[in-house]
Amino acid sequence: MSEKTASVFLIATANDVSALPPEMMRKGRFDEIFFIDLPEDKERGGDLPHPPVEAEPRPKKFIEVLSKATEGFSGAEIEQVVVGGLYNAFDADRELIQKDLLGEARSVVR
Repeated sequence: MSEKTASVFLIATANDVSALPPEMMRKGRFDEIFFIDLPEDKERGGDLPHPPVEAEPRPKKFIEVLSKATEGFSGAEIEQVVVGGLYNAFDADRELIQKDLLGEARSVVR
């Protein structure tokens, strides 16, 4: 990184910064280091699809249940829960329902 010959904007990610070798963390290697935590309860609910009104009489409860079921999930894991649920609903030739998403959330390997 220090031998660059042109303007470069470098972004790196790590699941465990403490596991990086010390030379990567030395002063001057990165200008800034940010921590972004897993989505909180309210944020996870915002990532989940709302059911069709006729499929679920209480959409708010739908989102609350799914938000609880995805506690500790990353945004990418929540996305895969939704994608898997949509595949299941499509396979059953019906709209997406809460059961599809809950089943997918239980099957996520973490």
